[in-house]
Amino acid sequence: MSQPGSALRGSIAVIMPTYNRGALMRPAIESVLAQTRPAAEIIVVSDGAPIDPAEFIGDLIESGKVRLLRQANAGAPTARHFGANSATSDYLIFFDDDDTLRPDALERLGGLLDRRPECVAAAGGTCFVSRPGAPVWLPEPAPADHYFDKLLDGNEFLGGATMMRREAYFGCGGFEHDIHTIEDWYLNLRLAWLGPIAIHPGVVIEYVEAAGSITSRLAQLDYAVTTASRIATMVGPGGHKAGNRIRAFLYRMYLDRLLTQIGADLRTLQLRAAGRKSWRIFKPLFLPMPSRLVLGAWLTIFAHHFLPDWLWHEVHLPVRLRA
Repeated sequence: MSQPGSALRGSIAVIMPTYNRGALMRPAIESVLAQTRPAAEIIVVSDGAPIDPAEFIGDLIESGKVRLLRQANAGAPTARHFGANSATSDYLIFFDDDDTLRPDALERLGGLLDRRPECVAAAGGTCFVSRPGAPVWLPEPAPADHYFDKLLDGNEFLGGATMMRREAYFGCGGFEHDIHTIEDWYLNLRLAWLGPIAIHPGVVIEYVEAAGSITSRLAQLDYAVTTASRIATMVGPGGHKAGNRIRAFLYRMYLDRLLTQIGADLRTLQLRAAGRKSWRIFKPLFLPMPSRLVLGAWLTIFAHHFLPDWLWHEVHLPVRLRA
């Protein structure tokens, strides 16, 4: 992939895809404008939105504070990559249009990249402001800041909490157009394969979970096969173990919910819907290859879902993600 333009050392580009979130976009951009370390570029990418974002941020565009790009509707990963191709800054951060950055987010993450040239990215914590009590997710420390092994068992860096070097983003291939809902996790895995990721032990982003996000998270199981296969290919010899851990993690997270939905479909005789969901369950089980680890995860959750509690305790099969 091409890397247009020359990078400006230490400069930061904030890239924001948007689709019909005009009212929410303004405070998100204002949180970037209020940073203690200013962004050199704020790039908004309209992903074929029916309502032009310029109606909400026209003054910011005219003043040169924001650059608006437009593309035909192709999804957030493609919009982010389009924005990255247009950026010239040294560091990139991808930021959703309904979230807000803490005032020192760019200073904290950019400072880590300034001081640690060996790191491909820097990441911080996330505050889930849309949940009761606003819980905080902080990345766990990894040996020598090498996070690939930890990322195999789930995404340590959520939403827009990761800033990366521009050359690292393009070096690992950037966002892939055919991976959705887990695109940030897949990108973080490839970044972590390139090198260490520096950690800021505090919150950098306030994250809002959109309505319907439960359904979106369930759809993550659809990408288990593609993600596992590509990671296995990237790792090379022994890479199937990494792919198996990704598939087992996704089963552990989402299989039980899908089984509940299938049961509801069967009770209401929605057989076609039940069939589609069943394919989502069985496809990752056998592809790209059978695995005892994946099968163990599937059997554990299946038994827990259907067996009575007293029998479940007798036949419990532990899910070993490190096998």
